[in-house]
Amino acid sequence: MRLQLLTEDLPAGELFSLLRKEVGCPMQAMAGPSDPVVPVLLAGGFRCRRRCYEMEVHRTGLTGPMEERVPLTACSRGMEAYDACRRKLYHYYRETHEAVSPLTAGEAEFFARLPESALCQIENGKVLHFAFVEDGEIAYAGTVETRSFPSFAQSLLARQLRTHDTLYFECDDCDPAAMMLKAFFHTEEKGVVDTYIFD
Repeated sequence: MRLQLLTEDLPAGELFSLLRKEVGCPMQAMAGPSDPVVPVLLAGGFRCRRRCYEMEVHRTGLTGPMEERVPLTACSRGMEAYDACRRKLYHYYRETHEAVSPLTAGEAEFFARLPESALCQIENGKVLHFAFVEDGEIAYAGTVETRSFPSFAQSLLARQLRTHDTLYFECDDCDPAAMMLKAFFHTEEKGVVDTYIFD
């Protein structure tokens, strides 16, 4: 829905408070940093809680050479490793986005949106890091152990850049794994979208 204020008779703070009371739950708005609605949101009591970077990257934008530092396991829908990846992603996504936009989708609905293929690092029989990929897109990435994620990220990027000239991914600043992926590139983001919350 596009926010359109037709009158300035009611201050934004009062308007948003009335709307919040009417809907009965926190309100969320998304806008680019230069969108003219941003000052109205901020004046009315919305707070910026998340920044999402839309990335379109190439090998030339890397901050350094990429190599496969850890072995990656490819898996697809129906395989045991894929099922483990999607369960771990569900918990990871719920945990990292809880403060901004709590996950309301159940597992089945969430799983239905995932690409058919994933790459993961398995250690001692358990999935440690994972990414869902489709052509040149890294749709989701996550981890159960943030400290060692950069080695997985390097391996993932090296592998994907061998077969794709351009990679696409989004990274929310509340998601440590996604932000680590972004840090491997000095490329400017293609777009930025901020999420504002009115509690």
